[in-house]
Amino acid sequence: MNAAGAFYLNGKVYAGWSDGGLYSWTFDGSSLGPRADVLEQGNYVYGRTWTSFTDVTGMFWLDGRLYYTRSGDPHLFYRYFSPASELVGSIQYVASGPGVDALDWSNVEGMTEASNEIYFATTDGNLHRIDVANGGPVQGTDVVISGPGIDGRDWRTNAMFIAPEVAADTTPPRRAGQAGRSEQLLQLDRPHVGRLDR
Repeated sequence: MNAAGAFYLNGKVYAGWSDGGLYSWTFDGSSLGPRADVLEQGNYVYGRTWTSFTDVTGMFWLDGRLYYTRSGDPHLFYRYFSPASELVGSIQYVASGPGVDALDWSNVEGMTEASNEIYFATTDGNLHRIDVANGGPVQGTDVVISGPGIDGRDWRTNAMFIAPEVAADTTPPRRAGQAGRSEQLLQLDRPHVGRLDR
């Protein structure tokens, strides 16, 4: 089984999974706690069959919404998600894509959000940054900030998220990628973070 998108919120990592589920782990900045089945704990009337995270390629949480992309689909979707109850909304909405803003999200391979900016990797290994406002990405603000042809880094991943650094730091968070930042960009399929197959 493999992660299919992930995000960090309130001391937990949430990840979609290739079995269609949504799981969570406590995360202290270096170690993952035991896995919990978010959809199972929700006691949904229809069980966990009404939604699936099987083909999710990236996800992030912002202002009560769980945003995500699906393999080969040009849209950025969202569902409401309450961190207090861990309940996932039953309706899937379209935030971006053809018919909305003409952006194409079909090549996403990892996505996260920080400071009202979406960071996403594409199939060519590049890391992009695009502004987000009013519940969606802002056209014309997409810029490639890293990648194989820029700095030799390949950003493709099943699950990317930004979490606080472990070391105590009293400086406010800054844009990811800046020196002295108090957040770290993590990828769940990289050895230094740990495996999510427990």
